[in-house]
Amino acid sequence: MNALSPDVRALRPAFDSPSTWETLLCALDYWAHHCPDRQAFAFLGDDGTVTHAYTFATLQSHALAIAAVLQAKTMTGDRVILMYPPGVAFIPAFFGCLYAGTIAVPVNPPTRARHLDRIDSVMADAGAHVVLATQSVRDAVGSTPLPPAWRRCEWLDAEAVPIVWAERWRPHRPRPHDVAFLQYTSGSTGTPRGAMITHRNMMHNQWMFHRAFATDAASVFCGWVPLFHDMGLMIQVVHPVYIGASSLLLSPYDVMARPARWLRALTRHRATHTAAPNFAYDVCVQHVTAEERATIDLSHLRCAINGAEPVRESTMCRFAAAFAPHGLRTSALLPAYGMAEATLMIAAAPHGQPAAYSHFSRRDLDRGRVACPQSTASADTVSLPGYLVSFGDQEVRIVDPVRRVLLADGVIGEVWVRGAHVAKGYWKKQRASQDLLRARCVGIDAERRYLRTGDLGFFYQGRLFLTGRAKDVMIIRGRNIYPEDLEHAIRQTGSRWLQGLNAAFTQDAHGEACVVVVQELPGDATLTNEALQACSADLAAEVNATFDIALHTVLFLPPRTIPRTSSGKVRRQHTKWLYATGALPVLHTWHGCVQCASRC
Repeated sequence: MNALSPDVRALRPAFDSPSTWETLLCALDYWAHHCPDRQAFAFLGDDGTVTHAYTFATLQSHALAIAAVLQAKTMTGDRVILMYPPGVAFIPAFFGCLYAGTIAVPVNPPTRARHLDRIDSVMADAGAHVVLATQSVRDAVGSTPLPPAWRRCEWLDAEAVPIVWAERWRPHRPRPHDVAFLQYTSGSTGTPRGAMITHRNMMHNQWMFHRAFATDAASVFCGWVPLFHDMGLMIQVVHPVYIGASSLLLSPYDVMARPARWLRALTRHRATHTAAPNFAYDVCVQHVTAEERATIDLSHLRCAINGAEPVRESTMCRFAAAFAPHGLRTSALLPAYGMAEATLMIAAAPHGQPAAYSHFSRRDLDRGRVACPQSTASADTVSLPGYLVSFGDQEVRIVDPVRRVLLADGVIGEVWVRGAHVAKGYWKKQRASQDLLRARCVGIDAERRYLRTGDLGFFYQGRLFLTGRAKDVMIIRGRNIYPEDLEHAIRQTGSRWLQGLNAAFTQDAHGEACVVVVQELPGDATLTNEALQACSADLAAEVNATFDIALHTVLFLPPRTIPRTSSGKVRRQHTKWLYATGALPVLHTWHGCVQCASRC
């Protein structure tokens, strides 16, 4: 029974303030009592049918049973690793940790041996001694030599816990300031750190999300973003429980193998909300066939959120053009911005109207100060979405990252954020917590501490515009070149050999910063050295024409060899280190020094 009865509709909370629920468990208790038979979560197989499902009542019962087992093996505040493949088994395990008073630590199950070291560092940092996982994950891990932190952990198959164990649960009620889980940062700019997310952080951020995207108990969520990722966890698990809505989950492996499965699931279950990174919308345009599009109806979709990586207007325009004939409203395509240290959401495009993109002069962005946007797009402009940031008590400032002073509108600086949704700190990292999560801005009350996001941006007419990562920005002869823009321009050349993942960074050569591009080739590439030389020259010419800079080096690599974070983002700084140490598996190298005419 998915529909809310009239009496429950009358009883449901108004969500008019962040204090609607004290903790997430209050929300689950409420919905399990008032709507016990309402479907909370379901997992869809590769054919789109439901394979496993939980109502709010069965979710609560399974969570309490797991909590009882954890209480018998752990102490309040102990960290518990959650290592689950795609599916719904993660969800009662997560809530079981909350009911037990333990701290959940979601991680990505290893699919390759090289992933073991990262998870080992997370386990060691968290000091976890218990792992909740499916038997399939345990069997897969058991076939490889285990790192030290893994060997000392006790592994529990939560799916095998009898539901009658719920009767053994000793009531535990967390306080709002208690840590609910550790969200380990993806590691795109350094060693992974565990952001301590409290119950209060979650409730405030969920209220912000509710206000930004107009959610209610009648909303239907459908998505495939992995649940160990902050976007997947907050949007596809936490928010449906917060609001009392239903959520349908798909395997990211199934969706990447056949993107139409995502859109067909949205169609079949009349989903109102979904979310994915920018690349996923491009994949749908490229790989959903005309025959598959004929079966798709997106007329009920109110919000298709684009986040977790830079949002491209060109991507959204292509997606809108491809699926507007199938009921998609342009107003449903909403860019959003957030990060793990802010629980998830920081900013979003206005709901209910087409996202507004502004075209700023590339020259102005390079200089770090923008004037009014251009009226039309051109090769000399960069298109950026404008975000609203006024949600509850949140403050967003643009700060000079060196002098730590506020900057005027139109001046590019680091984005600093303050609010009840900002994480309590980093687990066991006082110095990083002080420097990055409790930073003080000169000229502002010393009691007001901010999260330093590491992202660059500026305000224009009350909206936030993002330009890139502070640590990744390339400074070429006094100009700020954003690697995301350069990488995107390369992929837009039209060459199928340049459609794969790439990374741009600078190296010091002859006392000057010079640009290096690392490019993955497709798996079926059989190009000769001569062809790769010609491809590199074309690539360099495109970069020079667009950015007025000369490439120093282009490296071609096999597919899936550029380091990525657990969520698929490029680890540029680590790639740069591998390049410097000669550890990249290079197939072909092109040097542009002759073309540069001694400029590098």
